[in-house]
Amino acid sequence: MNSARYAHTATLLSASGTVLLTGGFDAGSNILASAEIFDPSTMHFTAVATMTASRAFHTATLLKDGSVLIAGGVGDGTRETITLTELFNPPNRTFSPTGSLTVARSSHAATLLSNGLVLVTGGDSDGTAETYH
Repeated sequence: MNSARYAHTATLLSASGTVLLTGGFDAGSNILASAEIFDPSTMHFTAVATMTASRAFHTATLLKDGSVLIAGGVGDGTRETITLTELFNPPNRTFSPTGSLTVARSSHAATLLSNGLVLVTGGDSDGTAETYH
């Protein structure tokens, strides 16, 4: 990897094995906004645009249109749980804000449902559930 990281996400983007890695902590326990893509055909990691927010303990869910929903986590600065969401656009390799969760969440789960909604549940701060669409 270009950046050592832990508490990050790794999302399979395609059948070819391309993987998006986002956020997490670096070796100095700083929360990262950086992202990179691993290409198994070249065995290389390539940096992409940074996320709109630094985060760790977040989720990254591949959506039906090929974009990736990045949700919640622990943010930089105060290290408090955040509500921020953003989308990764694979063709452009960029991130854009897309609203907020109704409840701040970290260490939660996010699951793509057959109807295209993302069910976001639990986490350190709340036992509720909500959907993203």
